[in-house]
Amino acid sequence: MFFRPVGQFSVPAAVGEPGPGITPAAPNLGDAAPVVALLDGLPIENHVLLAGRLVVDDPDNWTVDYPAGDRQHGTAMASLIAHGDLGTEQTPIDSRIYVRPIMRPDSRDWHVPRLEAIPRDVIPADLIHRAVRRMFEGDGNHTAAAPSVRVVNVSIGDSAHPYDRIVSPFARVIDWLSWRYRVLFIISAGNQLTNLPLNLTRGEWLALNADERAERVFRALVMTAHVRRLLSPAESINALTVGALHEDESGDPIEPHRVNPYNASGFPSPINAVGSGFRRSVKPELLCEGGRQLYSINPNNGGGAVSLLPESLQHRPPGQRAASPGPTGDVTRTRYTRGTSNAAAAATRHAVAVSEMLDEIAPPIDDAFVPVAMKCLLTHSSAWSGAVDLLENVIKEMNPDSNIREQKSRFMGYGRIDVDRVLACTTSRVTIIGFGDIRNGEGHVYRVPLPPGLSGIVGRRRLTVTIAWFSPINPLHRNYRRAGVWFEAPESRDLQLDRLQCDWRAVQRGTVQHEIFEGERAIAFIDGANIRIKVNCREDAGPLLDGVPYALAVSLEVAEALAVPVYEEVRVRLNIPVPIRPAQPPI
Repeated sequence: MFFRPVGQFSVPAAVGEPGPGITPAAPNLGDAAPVVALLDGLPIENHVLLAGRLVVDDPDNWTVDYPAGDRQHGTAMASLIAHGDLGTEQTPIDSRIYVRPIMRPDSRDWHVPRLEAIPRDVIPADLIHRAVRRMFEGDGNHTAAAPSVRVVNVSIGDSAHPYDRIVSPFARVIDWLSWRYRVLFIISAGNQLTNLPLNLTRGEWLALNADERAERVFRALVMTAHVRRLLSPAESINALTVGALHEDESGDPIEPHRVNPYNASGFPSPINAVGSGFRRSVKPELLCEGGRQLYSINPNNGGGAVSLLPESLQHRPPGQRAASPGPTGDVTRTRYTRGTSNAAAAATRHAVAVSEMLDEIAPPIDDAFVPVAMKCLLTHSSAWSGAVDLLENVIKEMNPDSNIREQKSRFMGYGRIDVDRVLACTTSRVTIIGFGDIRNGEGHVYRVPLPPGLSGIVGRRRLTVTIAWFSPINPLHRNYRRAGVWFEAPESRDLQLDRLQCDWRAVQRGTVQHEIFEGERAIAFIDGANIRIKVNCREDAGPLLDGVPYALAVSLEVAEALAVPVYEEVRVRLNIPVPIRPAQPPI
């Protein structure tokens, strides 16, 4: 289980010279404690984009053998978390990033810069266990290095260990650490930089329009999905796994000889690793901007079928612009990059925004439940884009007897993150958050007031319900996940809604259940009516002796044209807190 034929958990080095320089404003972070931990390669600490923004903890003293020119991946990830895509004007986060290097340059690599990888004489599961324990408990004579951390970014994957039914040791230790310390891990799904067979000649491909090309790319992805699986540790059940969207803000024109597989937004990146997760759970759960990956058509095919070859020139646009080591020690340089690592960094940045929002609401959420609430709200903000319609048509034609919804979720997860939906409510949308510990056999009942102004109104209304939890694990049991937590779908008569998007069974196999209900039919109800949502818990892989931390988010929204003040009407009816009434466990 531990020995693999190639270097473990490596990331490719950048190719070519970095892009243009940049000079940001000096940070003023005061004594803000780190909320984010980055487990990656070592970044350039004095880069103008990162100076004063990092807390680097290097107990193994890898810095002495880590030249500045090799510090590619960690520098880019730290930049994307702190600033986002430099092609946009985003506000930097207000806290420092705790950095623990878990990769270093591979001494066997003769390229410049060298490949960054976990050293050959280190077991990855042991390394990440020591790193996270040091953060929260300390190590030897050292006290806890970063006990304030709520989210840990792991944007690496093992190309020699794709997920195949058995959870990898690296993923298992992440699941245990997430449960032990109640911390959220955000992991990249992994990049699959393999060719896309088109089953078309070069002339036939060039004759296609943009929509037809996108359909052909989807066909190739569906046909090769079995060899494009998640890379360890992306199958972790307690972590949020993030795939990339084929989007960025570089805005640069693309040369005719470079192939852009999708010209529209909302499409999953063609280099994404494809789910599902353990026991066919929804993986990756989320999609986030990861830059546009371009391709070229393979030459010298002799007039036969061609394939698309992914470009490897990471310094050129399009892509997301991030900090980069300069070729001669220049600390103002940047470059363009893309992939699921970028998407995980962007999702981590969104998690920080959610964390700040949770600290500001009143009454405040218990600090121990903030990480699981972040996990819940990030997922709660997501939904499928219009790209799923094209994917559905392809799946129906190629695999008509399959579960179409489950197949779509392998590529789309729960959809793209739209964090603004959970950072603030609107007149026509209200979001309610609940949290607690639940034990085996218990049931917590939540009642969400219905706005009386909606009674008898015909028009679009949507109910989104999400529950997330951290489950203890039992590696000796085939079910692995000790705690199964789920909510019962609201009765259809409450709002006359239909279930959308993911398969209702698949959403209950992981540690996040996210469901969307929508309808337009008019219903009549009296003031004081409510939607009843019951949260349940059962043991799933042996005895469950501990309480399971969970968070629940419920959003009700209506079309703005209906002019129903949903937020205000629900807020008034929640002035008296709705009690949680746990059922007594069976004797």
